[in-house]
Amino acid sequence: MPDEHSERIVRLLVEIRDLTKLRNDKLETMVQETRRRTDEMMQRYEEGRAEAKAGRLIAKKRFYISLAAVAVLVVIGCVLIFVLQ
Repeated sequence: MPDEHSERIVRLLVEIRDLTKLRNDKLETMVQETRRRTDEMMQRYEEGRAEAKAGRLIAKKRFYISLAAVAVLVVIGCVLIFVLQ
């Protein structure tokens, strides 16, 4: 009887070990998948930030070019008024 009991305990311990290993493998797979998705999201976020920054720079350039164009037209108008008088 004690021998059967010992064998049963050993079988249960082996089963616990196998189930624990299976659980740990699943957890490791989940962690790797989460890391991969997080890395992808961070990469998309950084790309979006870079695109937004480029867009803001283009908008600023357009604004200053239009401002400069208006200033040049005002100067030309002032010069023409001064010369034609």
